[in-house]
Amino acid sequence: MVNFERKETYSLQDLIEILRILRAPGGCPWDRAQTHLSDRRNFLEEAYEAAEAFDRDDPALMCEELGDMLMQVLFNIHIEEDAGRFFFSRFTAAPCAATPEGGGRMADSGLVLVFKGPRSYTGEDVVEFHGHGGSVSPRRVLEACFAAGARLANRGEFTERAFLN
Repeated sequence: MVNFERKETYSLQDLIEILRILRAPGGCPWDRAQTHLSDRRNFLEEAYEAAEAFDRDDPALMCEELGDMLMQVLFNIHIEEDAGRFFFSRFTAAPCAATPEGGGRMADSGLVLVFKGPRSYTGEDVVEFHGHGGSVSPRRVLEACFAAGARLANRGEFTERAFLN
């Protein structure tokens, strides 16, 4: 029996943990047996149901169907984690908190994607940052990357490496 705390509402982290428990040894045999191909029909069905909710402009239905889509995305990420090909931590929200001029408030947020080699376009570790147009987050992300030993690519280098790999 799985010991999981019952709550009135669950966080995204709770959903990730529930899916991990279901796919773990001793979890649900059906969930453990699934592959991307066996789940493909369910994934598409949920996507079509979300699209139908959009067509109806029904917020309650959108909430339900987008929750189902989120579960499908996380479930398929877990399949990849179990195979060791990539991990949920690869998709990381990167809030950039206090700036002196921001009075200690969060200034911006962005999404950092890390593509581990050899499964990236270049065959090497690649970091992408997606922001909302502010300058605080990209500057902080670049500072952290440089501190970790990264460097900017030369003009055309990424395309050349992708072509060669």
